[in-house]
Amino acid sequence: MGGTGPSEIWFSPVTRVLLLLGLLWEESLCQISRYETKRQPMVTVLEGMCAWVPCNISSPMEYNFKVFPKYGYWFKKRTYEKYDKLVATNDPDREVEIEDQGRFHFVGNPGMDNCFLSITETQKADSGQYYFWMERGEQVNQTYMKLLVYVNVTDLTQKPDIYIPEKLESGKAVTLNCSFPWVCEESKTFRFSWMGAALPSQQKVLSSSPYSEISFIPEPQHHGTNLTCQLTFPGHQLSTERTVQLSVSLFSAQENSSWPLMFTLLRGALMGAGFALTYGLTWLYYTRRS
Repeated sequence: MGGTGPSEIWFSPVTRVLLLLGLLWEESLCQISRYETKRQPMVTVLEGMCAWVPCNISSPMEYNFKVFPKYGYWFKKRTYEKYDKLVATNDPDREVEIEDQGRFHFVGNPGMDNCFLSITETQKADSGQYYFWMERGEQVNQTYMKLLVYVNVTDLTQKPDIYIPEKLESGKAVTLNCSFPWVCEESKTFRFSWMGAALPSQQKVLSSSPYSEISFIPEPQHHGTNLTCQLTFPGHQLSTERTVQLSVSLFSAQENSSWPLMFTLLRGALMGAGFALTYGLTWLYYTRRS
C-alpha cells in the first residue's frame, strides 16, 4: 500500500477549491492596488457658485473590472466626530444627510473609470477635505480605493458686467444688458434687480439665465445719475452688484443732425446781411457825392 512521500501533501477537493479562490482573491487585491487616480489637489470656488471636482480612475488593461458593478462614495472629513460625512454616492442603498441632498451630486461612473463630484450653490461650510471611496459590488466589497481633495469656498467678490453705450442720446430708447457668466446651469433660480433714477421704478426679474436686460428712454436730467444691476441668490443671504454712471447727450440725435443745417442758414443770413449793408453804404456814399 503506497503512501505519500515526505514532500507531498494531500488536500481534499474542497480544500483545493478554497486554496485556489484564496490565490485568486490575493491576486485581485494586488491588481486593485495598482489603480491610479488623476485629480486636482485643491478646487477653489466662489460662494454660491458651483464646484466641479474632476476625478478619473486609471486601471491596468490586463485587469478590467467593468464586468462587476461599482459603487462610488464621496465623504467629507470630520475633525471632531467619529464618522466622516457621506455627501454623494451612486449606491441606491446609501443616503446622504438631509442638508446636503440636492446640492452634492456624484456625476461620475466608476464603471467608466471616472468619479466626478459636483457641488451646486456652495456655502462657506462646504470648505474642507473630501475623499472618494470605491467598492466593486457585493462579491468583493472589501476592495477599495481612496483619494483626497480640498474644496475651498471663497467670498463672492465677482461683480456683474453691464454693457452700456459710451453715450446715450436724449429721447432715444436704449436697451442695457447685465450678465454674470459665473453662474452654473445647475443653480436654482436667482434674481436680477435694476435700480436708478432713469427707470420708472425698481425692476426685479427672476431668471434661470445668467443674463438680464432692461430698456428705458434717457432724458437730459438723467445725465450723471447712477444705474445699478444687482444679483441676489434667494437660497443665501448673498448678493453682488455693479453701478455705472449714465452719460446722456443734451441733444437728441435729431437735434444733433439739424445743427449743420442751422449753421448753414445762419451763415447765409449773415452773408446776406453783410451784402445788404455793403450795398446800403455804397449807395449812401454815391448819393452824398452827387
